[in-house]
Amino acid sequence: MKWSVGSVTVEGVTYANCQMRYSISTQVWTIYDYSCAGITSLISFDNGTTIEQVAGTSTGLVGKLDSGKKDFTSPIYYEIIDRWRSFTEMYSQSKNISGMMVMTENAAGMELQYQTEKTPVNVWKDVDIVRDKFDALFPNASTDDFNNIRLRLHGNTTGTPIIFHGIELLSIQVKGLEQN
Repeated sequence: MKWSVGSVTVEGVTYANCQMRYSISTQVWTIYDYSCAGITSLISFDNGTTIEQVAGTSTGLVGKLDSGKKDFTSPIYYEIIDRWRSFTEMYSQSKNISGMMVMTENAAGMELQYQTEKTPVNVWKDVDIVRDKFDALFPNASTDDFNNIRLRLHGNTTGTPIIFHGIELLSIQVKGLEQN
């Protein structure tokens, strides 16, 4: 089920012409941001066999949602942002990550980034770029010290859809209690 909600700002990030979908089977929310498309109309169309969502833009383009491998001739942008995590039993412990592995299919070119609680809103620090189609190992990747952190993967695709399986943390060093 999808909901069209207009423009929404979450933690400093604005999503224009926003649609949200919740998948019961995976219990995952997906946010669709159609900021560049300038969608002015969105309808459900029954072609006699299936019900499809059809969008019209301010420039006169018409297209079906959730079909094809491009967004009106532009690459499809995707972004996965994990929730805030501490990775230890105490939030007050300062720590860092040294080494990660990203498991995907068809995601070469995807960028891995992170944000700590000390980073300004919507500012992300780079870890590395996924260069392999499947498992991307970053044994020397390191983060700044943090109490809480969240990870972000993003990129563009024009071909086969990407499949994201997960991120493994190879090593976390606990530094001790945060000092004022």
